[in-house]
Amino acid sequence: MLIDSLNRPVQTFQFDEPNRTSIFIEELRKNSLDPQRFEETLEAQAKEVKEFSTEVNVGFPGLVTEAELLTYFQESLKTASEELLAEATIPVDLDAKAADNTAQAFANCLRAFLADARGLQVAIDVLKGEADFHKSSSNHEIELLKEKCNSETSALKPSVDKNVKRLTQKADRVLGTMQKRADKKVGILERRREGFLRRLQVAELRKDALKQRLENAKKKRFRSSSGLFALKKYEHDIDDLKKEVKVLSEEAENLRKTNVISIKQRREEFDEAIAQEEAKLAQIQDVCQAKIEVQQKRINSIDLHAAAIVSALENWADDLKGRVSALKTQVQIDYKLESEGPLQVRVPVYVMKYTRGDEERYVFVTPIALSKDTGVLDGLKKMLSLNPEPKLVSLMRPANRALQETLSERLLERVVGDSGFRVKLNALGQDGNLTNQASFAPTLNEGLDELEKRGYINAEEASDLCKRVMGEIAWP
Repeated sequence: MLIDSLNRPVQTFQFDEPNRTSIFIEELRKNSLDPQRFEETLEAQAKEVKEFSTEVNVGFPGLVTEAELLTYFQESLKTASEELLAEATIPVDLDAKAADNTAQAFANCLRAFLADARGLQVAIDVLKGEADFHKSSSNHEIELLKEKCNSETSALKPSVDKNVKRLTQKADRVLGTMQKRADKKVGILERRREGFLRRLQVAELRKDALKQRLENAKKKRFRSSSGLFALKKYEHDIDDLKKEVKVLSEEAENLRKTNVISIKQRREEFDEAIAQEEAKLAQIQDVCQAKIEVQQKRINSIDLHAAAIVSALENWADDLKGRVSALKTQVQIDYKLESEGPLQVRVPVYVMKYTRGDEERYVFVTPIALSKDTGVLDGLKKMLSLNPEPKLVSLMRPANRALQETLSERLLERVVGDSGFRVKLNALGQDGNLTNQASFAPTLNEGLDELEKRGYINAEEASDLCKRVMGEIAWP
């Protein structure tokens, strides 16, 4: 993690803080004694799991998050050398204590992320433990209900079987008696009917014989009034006999139907009584099955809501861990400090001030690098008939463009907007003006000779450059 001293905008991170983890665990444990309340609590928590967190914004002053800058500093630290604090430095706004506070705040933020993730894992473990406990209790209750049902059924079944057998035998006996009585009554009626039928047959035979005699007498022109009277009497007797036969037939048929209905009703009564006895066993099983279904429904409900909550909390914990890794990658570099305190890294910056009358202009130059990739640029300049700059100027570039832009931008803002900072910077420039140092000229010549030997510039360019530098004064 790197912290600069240029009063940069505060780097802010946004995340969702799970601030209800302890309340969630407390609610589970508080309602764990009552299975019904535990199930209701679990269902409510599954609905509210999305409201488990609060959006939090955390700011860290001076925190560097640019990947290009971090890479540059990581490489620079490997070859950096220690310098004396007494050397000239640009006035800073953050001291070592402020840097340490920011570092501690960021470290605490990362620890908070991991602590929240561990808290979510604890909540998951508690939830799984409570859920397993209640599911185990429900499964145990189901086994007890099955055992109780089997025990009660086994105890009651002999009595039920005995009563069913007794009722079945009684039904056979009673219904048999009813059938015999009905058959006896019908038999009596049938015998009486048969007697009337025989008398009817005799009367019809006699009527037919008398009618034949009367027809024969009529042919002989002989008419008997007694014969006609006897014929009418036979006809009247026959009608009476037919009525009797009909009455007896209807009575016998009605008796049969009535007996069938009575036997059926009686049979239904016995069947109902037998069914009631057998229902005693079914009632025990139904009550047991209803209780088992309640327990099984509770198990399914716990599984459903617990799985939803666990999935949400696991995703959340993974997200927090991912945020920790992402933040570390975003702001930290791979460099081991020898001391536990903060390490103050100073970047060499050359400050040039140009004045013309009342106008002032500042130029800040960060560390530079030399490049050999200028062949295309030189070729284009020659094709366009432009006066090419010295080769050294073409090869020079900022060692890190992000660093150049960041420092230059922030320093210029401070110089323009902060008069106190500008005064300090001018005083620093006057005290540390390189051109006023006795070693400046020898150092300049030595550097130009080295550049000439390496082929970056030729002798003419070195001479011109020396004249330009020695003829200009960067600070008044």
